[in-house]
Amino acid sequence: MNTVEFDKESSYFILNRGGVETPYQYLPNSNNLWEGLKDEDFTLVLLNCPFLHKESDWFEVKLDGSDDRAGYMFPISMLESEEAEGKQLLSYLFVAYRILLTILPDEKEATGLLSESYTDAYILMVHKKTMPGFDIKDYLISMANFGFYPYRGQLKGKYPELKIFEQMPNTLRLEKRVVDNFNNGYVVDLLNNRLCGASDFITRFVLVYQVVELYISEIHRKLLDDAIKNYQSGVLNKNDFGEELKNISRESSQIEQLFDGFLEEKACLEYKQASLSLFNDVAYKYRNEKIPTLFYALRNQVFHNYGLFRQHEDALFEVIFCFERVVMMLLSKREI
Repeated sequence: MNTVEFDKESSYFILNRGGVETPYQYLPNSNNLWEGLKDEDFTLVLLNCPFLHKESDWFEVKLDGSDDRAGYMFPISMLESEEAEGKQLLSYLFVAYRILLTILPDEKEATGLLSESYTDAYILMVHKKTMPGFDIKDYLISMANFGFYPYRGQLKGKYPELKIFEQMPNTLRLEKRVVDNFNNGYVVDLLNNRLCGASDFITRFVLVYQVVELYISEIHRKLLDDAIKNYQSGVLNKNDFGEELKNISRESSQIEQLFDGFLEEKACLEYKQASLSLFNDVAYKYRNEKIPTLFYALRNQVFHNYGLFRQHEDALFEVIFCFERVVMMLLSKREI
């Protein structure tokens, strides 16, 4: 079992593992902290973000529309820096460092440098008294909107630089999911494992589009059941029933159903703006500016006419991430 003590005079944490002590120099200011800091008053979650890399990329975290600070999100590098300021942030950093040493797995060598054991980690710290009952599972989809995923260790692959992340606000506002789609194994695997490791954005698009396929498969089944009931009850005659079957079998029609009630969502409006800009740049003639049409158009062009985007890959990747945000919004608000 790990035990951790802090020597304030030297500013070193001492990790004791089975009688073997390893010192860890603590560089942030430890003189101006909250009194009586206890590890059990905080929830710590390890994350990856393949798109943010600077020490200055840290955020206040607010939950569910509240203006109360629930915690902070910061890269592991902040725990080995003298740059952080402010009593609140410094208090969170101090507890995070101590917790990370306490939970350091036996298979990880105690090297005296925390970032060697938690390579490429982001840390989410939530104050339990501010947010009692906090469950990270409720916010996994919302975090994916900002490129944060459950921790998978050192990142591999080269990820594109997206303008979206250059404009990140200093405050991350995370929203609890409205519905529970975690009974679907693919959704769980996508969020916990696949997205974080997919540096190739065409691969990401294919992975995320499988969620759309799950949705429209269920939509088609329900529309088909309704049509059969209407035919059996005489609401539809034979010819109308045949036409109805054709309509509900079209993927574009199913996607229109998918967006019913969600067209004014912020993620949808941002996708519309980004996709229109891209399509205009590549001289693609879209049928209309409706969000379901633009959504389905991206699918068709990526799958069947990828050459259209040659020399416009950066803009395409921006649109694909906007596409991801739309799918994440749906996952948080509409059951599959």
